Amino acid sequence: LTRIRLPYGEGWAWLATRYDDVKTITNDPRFSRREASVRQVTRLAPHFAPRPGALAWADQPDHNRLRNAVSAAYTVSAVKRLRPRAQEMLDALVDGLVADGPPADLVERVLEPFPINVVCEVMGVPVDERQKLHDWTREIISTAGGAEASEQAKKGLFGWIGEAVRERRDSDSESDGDSEDVLSLLGGAVRRGELGLEEAISVAGPLQIGGEAVTNNSGQMFYLLLTRPELLQRFRDDPASRPAGIEELLRHIPHRAAVGLPRIATQDVDIHGTRVSAGDAVYVSYLAANRDPDVFPDPD
Repeated sequence: LTRIRLPYGEGWAWLATRYDDVKTITNDPRFSRREASVRQVTRLAPHFAPRPGALAWADQPDHNRLRNAVSAAYTVSAVKRLRPRAQEMLDALVDGLVADGPPADLVERVLEPFPINVVCEVMGVPVDERQKLHDWTREIISTAGGAEASEQAKKGLFGWIGEAVRERRDSDSESDGDSEDVLSLLGGAVRRGELGLEEAISVAGPLQIGGEAVTNNSGQMFYLLLTRPELLQRFRDDPASRPAGIEELLRHIPHRAAVGLPRIATQDVDIHGTRVSAGDAVYVSYLAANRDPDVFPDPD
């Protein structure tokens, strides 16, 4: 562990980079996400306003309660049912790219619209509303527009989600009982009293925003393959190598490439000889942990 201070926020924090330390901290209930959501800590982003009830900021048992409300949308069977529609959308994007010929922007033509539309399918967002939501989510995660622009985008997105959840909450429960999209599941959970409306909105928002991370990560993966043609050729020549190759890409380019979200130690904790005091902020680096040479020989 090492002490760090990031560009924004207040104070110092611990940063864990070794695989075993990261695994310990992410699985130890003595490190609280909820506490981090209500405190000013040193951070990368200039604006920081987590919503109460968001999955990313929930500790157990609330985390499971919130997650269970939408778990039916992410089961193996639900994903299998989505696959034909996802393949149809991807084929259309790739066909358009090929038909137009080079030069082409792979991110703009495929890697941005594809995950956004898949997320919208899972969420239950109508086709004619998707671009509006995409504009909001892009503004929320961008630092270019500043805190005010991000806050306005959040109001737009969470306001839209609130209306959508209310509509499904107030609909005939018999008519949407088989719906597996996230908004319908949340509407049903609110109707049954399993979640509050604000909790449902806070669960849905980050799930909708998540498509932006897929664009960024997949873009980095394609860049790596295009600049390492021998790897790309191996995937082409040996389809059986692709599943393991994808797992390796996910290790090499993890979802959170920076320091992720903070946690707060709720009591004194010893992490492999380093004392983390109660109240200390702690970050983990999945990027560094996934390159720990004690766990991954020749990690790069």
